Amino acid sequence: MRTFILLAALLLFIAGGVYGIFSKDYIQIYVPIFNWFIILTFPLGIYYAFALTSKYDKNTGGGVALGRIAITIFVTMIAFRSIQGYLILCNCNIGRQTEVSVKGKITQLRFPKPKKIFDKNSIDILLSDDLKTITLEVPFDNYYMGQSFEKKLTRGSLDILYGSK
Repeated sequence: MRTFILLAALLLFIAGGVYGIFSKDYIQIYVPIFNWFIILTFPLGIYYAFALTSKYDKNTGGGVALGRIAITIFVTMIAFRSIQGYLILCNCNIGRQTEVSVKGKITQLRFPKPKKIFDKNSIDILLSDDLKTITLEVPFDNYYMGQSFEKKLTRGSLDILYGSK
C-alpha cells in the first residue's frame, strides 16, 4: 500500500509538470533557472530508489544496488523535466507579465527525427536589437536557417519568454 501511494504521488507530480511543459506553444529554453533544480531532483530520485526497492542482504549480489541506481537516474530525469513544467506554469501565471516583440534571424534548427514522446522542436534566434541568442521551443517545424523571425511574446515573472500560436 505504501508503494502504491508513493507511485501515485510521483505520477501526479509528473502529470502536473507535463501539463506545464505543453501549456504554451512557444517557450524559451536553456534558461539558467531550469538547471538550478537538478540539485533538488537528485535527492528525490535517491528517496524513491530506496523506497521502491526492498532491503537486500549483502550476500545476494548487486542486483538491488543496480536497480536503485537505475531508479535514481530515471526518477531524477523525469522529476527534473516535471519541475521545469511547474516553473513554466509559475512564470506564465504568477507575477508581472510584459509583452515584448522578438525579432531576429534563425541561426539553428532542432527538429528531432524520429519524434519521441517529450521531444519538441526548437530554434535558435539571433536577436536583432542586442545580438544575443535565445532558444525557443516551437510548435511546428516549418522554419529554415536564415529566416527572419518576428513574434509578440510575453516575458513572465521568471524572465522566461512564452507565447501561443
